[in-house]
Amino acid sequence: MSITNKKDIIVLDLETQKSFQEVGGRHNLEKLRVSLAGIYSFGQDRFMTFLEDELGKLNKILQEAGLVVGFNTRKFDYFVLAPYLTFDPRTLPSLDIMQEIEQQVGHRVSLQSVALATLGYGKSGDGLEAIRLFRQGRLEELKKYCLDDVKITRDILNVGRQNGRIYFDSNYGKKSVMVNWQFPEFFSSASTKTQNKETEHVELKLDTFELIDMYQSLLVREAIGELTENDDESGVIEKIKELMAEEHLEYCQQRTKEVINALEIRIAELYNKRNSNDNYYPRYRSKKHFTVDETLEKDITKAFEQKKRLEMDYESAATRAGEAFLKKRQVDIYEINGGYVIGFCHLRQAMRNFRMDRIVNFKILDIKYRIPKDWQNLES
Repeated sequence: MSITNKKDIIVLDLETQKSFQEVGGRHNLEKLRVSLAGIYSFGQDRFMTFLEDELGKLNKILQEAGLVVGFNTRKFDYFVLAPYLTFDPRTLPSLDIMQEIEQQVGHRVSLQSVALATLGYGKSGDGLEAIRLFRQGRLEELKKYCLDDVKITRDILNVGRQNGRIYFDSNYGKKSVMVNWQFPEFFSSASTKTQNKETEHVELKLDTFELIDMYQSLLVREAIGELTENDDESGVIEKIKELMAEEHLEYCQQRTKEVINALEIRIAELYNKRNSNDNYYPRYRSKKHFTVDETLEKDITKAFEQKKRLEMDYESAATRAGEAFLKKRQVDIYEINGGYVIGFCHLRQAMRNFRMDRIVNFKILDIKYRIPKDWQNLES
């Protein structure tokens, strides 16, 4: 993505006067009305706010911007803001961070999730809190709340621009998303003054993330016997440990256990399918290292007992090139064992095992199936 010849990059966020419930749902965004809009100007290195009757000033700033950056701006902010502008905001050169993530991972993530994983701090409240502040006339608090979100979005942009990736928290750990936000035509100018001590914490966080990635990779290699004395990497591990906070060490060690467990399962799968029988699938004895919602497990067991096909949104630990982590699958369940669903996946046209804690949504279809008579497991 490149920006125009115009000089400024604007980070945008806004708050509304009404809730979705009050306007009849999310399809009536233009009825929410703006209570306050907040921006950060890279060109001026300045935060600004605009109440509803001041949005004419924002109109001119947005029209002259080289790039407008936000979080869910294309599907929310622009629709709410449109009645106040003299032009269609969807024509603006835009970077919607949420949309960028969604295009890569296949599902939406919250600003809070990205902020906590990328910056180490998050939002101070939610949209309903902003509505309460507006109705109580606590405008200074409302301005602070809005600009906090603007600052978070700006800092996420800076991390992505400097590091080439940002992060978000998923159900089973932190995920990274690669980004290309260099914009040399803007940031090579004197406007690099925005990299002041106000954003120094971002650079420190980048160092932390790099250490976490390096340490976790070395732990996995050490656990599978890939490190040798000649590598001299044991010394590297000790040096990294000295630089990392205790909670980060504990996080890496826990994630390493999960990675090794997944590797062991995969190795067992490949080893036990050596007889090339397509209907053969192993029964794993691995100790369950995760928790499963009891209601979810009960409902999935019901589908299995009734031999009805399960349709689910499943978040994979890894994915093929060009695919999202979250995929819709239809599965005929052959067995439930230790928190795993083992069955025939119609997406892959093959047997697969699925961790129940990675099932995001599901429904039982009115489609009956039969388990092949020649299907077996290690204990049958």
